[in-house]
Parts: sequence; structure tokens; C-alpha cells
Amino acid sequence: MTQLKKQRLISPFLSLSPLLFYLTLSSVALTVIMILLLVPKFAQGGTFDPMTLIEDLTTNPAVMLTDQACMLLGAIIGCFLIRKRNRTSFKKVLSFQNFDITVPIMLLIFSWSMGEVCDHFGGLVLSNFMEVEPNRTLPEGWVGFVVGVIGAPIAEELMFRYCGLEFPRGAYSAWIICLANAIYFASMHLYNVQGFLNVFIGGFTMAYVYCKTRNLWYTLIEHALHNLLCLLPIFGNVYYEKNGFVLGQWWWVAVNGVLLAVSLVYYFLYFRKKYNTDYFKVNTETGLPDPEFEAKAPVKPAAPAQYSVQ
Repeated sequence: MTQLKKQRLISPFLSLSPLLFYLTLSSVALTVIMILLLVPKFAQGGTFDPMTLIEDLTTNPAVMLTDQACMLLGAIIGCFLIRKRNRTSFKKVLSFQNFDITVPIMLLIFSWSMGEVCDHFGGLVLSNFMEVEPNRTLPEGWVGFVVGVIGAPIAEELMFRYCGLEFPRGAYSAWIICLANAIYFASMHLYNVQGFLNVFIGGFTMAYVYCKTRNLWYTLIEHALHNLLCLLPIFGNVYYEKNGFVLGQWWWVAVNGVLLAVSLVYYFLYFRKKYNTDYFKVNTETGLPDPEFEAKAPVKPAAPAQYSVQ
């Protein structure tokens, strides 16, 4: 078996290893919290009600924060495995050198507007044939801010973007890795079909931007800003519901259509030309990242040579 084939078999399982670490840690922590909640009730002569227990767990701030901490710890373990296996420096993907503020801003605009447009038209069609349970929302108040704007972006970007993309780097092309990563990312959110599509779009876009830039700050910033927008109480009049699907008012869809067009112009005229380094090209010999790319930053296309007529 060649090294490339070997890495193509191993890397998908390695990409899931941070998630397995997280689920193991979270299960242990959840069991401890369940015991702490049940013991006082039994001591007072209470009865065991599974539905009440589930509601207490899903709305308990301590449970949410503990779950985020377990995810972060699982992701950190994955980062150490990548460093040992790929011999790459984590600092290089969290560098502000040549930082381009337009990237996270336009990434946010594209992910948000594309998600809104697809949500509306996809929901408009599917709501005629099926009914779904509405997606859960972020908790309100300080818990929602800590979990949604701080905890989730850090933990999920480390787990899904960094670990999920760096493990298969060198074994698969960028497009295959981005597609698999988006499915992985969307599936773990456990949303309905409309929510899955929305998260899939955001996950694929963030994966693609990371593959082209290898700068985790861009996806971290976009993820945090996206969740912050979801927490702001400014969208009450722009949506309506049909059979569990969330649809937008016509003017809201039009606004997002314009934003989507602007972000596409940015991509074709600026982003695609500037970030043209293929960090995720397949290494046909080892199936591992090429060392030559570890020290390189994204480069602009070389300017054409100037010739003078003699």
C-alpha cells in the first residue's frame, strides 16, 4: 500500500478524533452533573422524571459552559496530534502577519446572505411537502453571549476547521476536504433540513477560505460575528414561519440578494487573485502536507515583466 493510500484511509478517522475526545469528556461531565441534580431530589423524597431532567440539563448554564469546555479540550488534544503528525506550527495559522480585514467581513456577508437566500427559497419549496421541528436558538443573556460568541467560535473552529482540515491535508484536494468538512460541521449541529443547509453553506465557505489563506483568524472572527448577529433582537419582523420552515419577507430576501452579489464580485475581482497559493495540494508520495508550504504566506500573482523596445 502506498503512503498516499494509507493517509487517505487514516486521515478521515484522525479528523474525527477531536470529536471523540470531546464526546467522551462531555459524557463523563454530563453524568456527574446528572448525579448532582438527582441526589438532592431523591434526598427530599422526589421522583425521577426524565423529561424534567432533560429540560433542566438543556437550559442549565453550567451544562452549556461545561459542554463548551469539553469541546475546547477535545480540540486542543487534536491540535497536539496535528503538531506531532504533520510537524506544523500552530502559531502560523494564528498570525496577524499580512492580515486582511476584508476577508472576514466579506466572508460574513457571503455566508449570511447566501444562507438567507437559500433558507428562503429552499424553505418555500420544502414547506409544501413536509413539516419540520423549528431549530433551537442560542440562549439569551450572558450565557448566550459566552457560549455563542466566545466559546463556540473558538472550540468549533479549532475542532472543525483546524483539526478537520489539517489532518487530511496532503491526502485529498481542497475541494474534497471542504465538502467533507461542511457535511461534518453541519451534521454535528443536529438541525432540521433547512438548518443543515444553512450551516453547510457557512461551513463550506469557511473551510474554503481557510484552505486558501491558512489563517484561522478569518474564520474565528466571522464565526463570532455571525453568532452575534443571531443574538441581536433586530430580526423580529423580517421572518415568518411555514410548517416549521423560516422564510424571509420579500424585501429582506432582496437585500440579501444584493449583499450576495457584492460578495461574489469581491471574490472574483480580489480574493481569488490574491489568495492563489495551493496549501492543500495532494502530495502523491507521502499523502502528508508539503514542508515547502509551511513557511510560505499567501502571495499575490507576480507582476508581468516590463520590456522596452530597442
